[in-house]
Amino acid sequence: MAIVEWLQLPQEVLLHIFLYLSPSEKANVRATCTYLRALVDHPSLWRNSTIFFRSIGLFNAKFWDTLQIRKIRSVEVTKVTLKQFRKITLSLPDLTTVRMDSCLKGEILQGLRPLVNLKQLYLTDCSHVSDHDIFSEVINFHQLTHFSLCKVYFLNVLPLTSIVLLQNLYSLSLHPKDGTVPERALQYILFRLPKLKELSLAVGNMNKWKLSLCFNRPDNFLSAAEEKPCIPRLQLQKLELLNSGCVSLSTNAFDQLSTLTSVCLRHYKYLQHEDFIEALFLKLPNLTELKTEWLESSSTFSMM
Repeated sequence: MAIVEWLQLPQEVLLHIFLYLSPSEKANVRATCTYLRALVDHPSLWRNSTIFFRSIGLFNAKFWDTLQIRKIRSVEVTKVTLKQFRKITLSLPDLTTVRMDSCLKGEILQGLRPLVNLKQLYLTDCSHVSDHDIFSEVINFHQLTHFSLCKVYFLNVLPLTSIVLLQNLYSLSLHPKDGTVPERALQYILFRLPKLKELSLAVGNMNKWKLSLCFNRPDNFLSAAEEKPCIPRLQLQKLELLNSGCVSLSTNAFDQLSTLTSVCLRHYKYLQHEDFIEALFLKLPNLTELKTEWLESSSTFSMM
């Protein structure tokens, strides 16, 4: 097909073709002419793209204009100052997903404030920021559906319980640096998040009773956060346990987890306890997938 004929294809056809191109191939097409540059910058081609920022000092106004035209929704940030991060969030107001790594400090979180559409927030290294600083900013994003905290220290119960203000949470990951999540606080949270379907926990040395307590409906527990009603039953579908030494759960805990369809056990120390593996299948009637990972091996068991 001649180039002129190819360019005469309807725009929706060209856009569909461009969906199959890699970023470098899109860049080559974009460099050919003004018409194709405008097509390649169409937001539909960048809907599932993530921009990685390690330093933004060399980016000019044209770069930011291009990202705005494409309506970039997802970024990953590893090395920026507060001023630079504010540049990102102010230039990309449509962001719905932010992943932050080693750059994270208390003041950096303030740069999130312009993102009124933020739905997914992944804080993968909280070593240099307090739990109080994290939650004082995050609880303002009531629209969050996915929230992940890794390498965090929970110094106090009250900041953690403020998660209940995020009533739209669908997925929650809590991976503390010392492997300890306060079980009473976690219990309080789980039974006050009605939309929560996916949970990932680093549970460290929690014994059977402490871990089971997390999945038992709480009695009275006071929090500085605005009080939310306690749901009668959990509705979790996916559960991931990291670094767990627990070899079982109580009957009440299994009952509350009966809606699970997928369980992942990572770095599990006591996989030789076949009774627990058997109990998962016997006491979780909706379970269709069990994944185990330890050392450098992994296994997946599926039930159809």
